[in-house]
Amino acid sequence: METATELIKNVKHLKEAVTARVDKVKEAVKESQANRHKQTAQQNQT
Repeated sequence: METATELIKNVKHLKEAVTARVDKVKEAVKESQANRHKQTAQQNQT
């Protein structure tokens, strides 16, 4: 059985991992949106 302190450490670790993953997803979304804007801008020029 894990102690409360160990559980708290695990939760903090999980929280950090999730936060890091969310940040990566946000970055990917920003990039894809930027690419989409570039594409539509190029299409509008032609």
